[in-house]
Amino acid sequence: MTYDNYIVYLFLFMLFGLIWIIALMSAIEKFTIAATTCMWYFSGQGSDSNQKDSDVALNLGLRWAIFYHLGSLAFGSFLIAVCTMIKIIFEFFAYKAEKSGANANPMVRCFICCARCMIWALDAYIKFMNKNAYIQIALHNNNFCQSA
Repeated sequence: MTYDNYIVYLFLFMLFGLIWIIALMSAIEKFTIAATTCMWYFSGQGSDSNQKDSDVALNLGLRWAIFYHLGSLAFGSFLIAVCTMIKIIFEFFAYKAEKSGANANPMVRCFICCARCMIWALDAYIKFMNKNAYIQIALHNNNFCQSA
């Protein structure tokens, strides 16, 4: 079976889309939990002197995520998808270098190790920033850039 360039590019495009959709579903889940928690906390239901019943519902947080904040959640998940694609492409080239025997050179191994560390740090930072940005979006009703 032979692969043309456009098939490889199409595969990478579909893989990026899959990663983006999975990250978007995770973002909607995190935002829904954050919004529901904010509604519960600020309505006073967590206190001992709870005298009132208020409308705290999971579907309200989900509705806010889909109708009001989907663009912000999509942008945050896009950043995660880009970082994940960078990791995948780098690991592919690192595997090719290891397979070709270039990994015997200590400089190449050092470069690969340092690059893995930097990519891991970038990925951890973006995931941390996105999680806290989703919480800030739920708290303050801002867009992604202001919340991040």
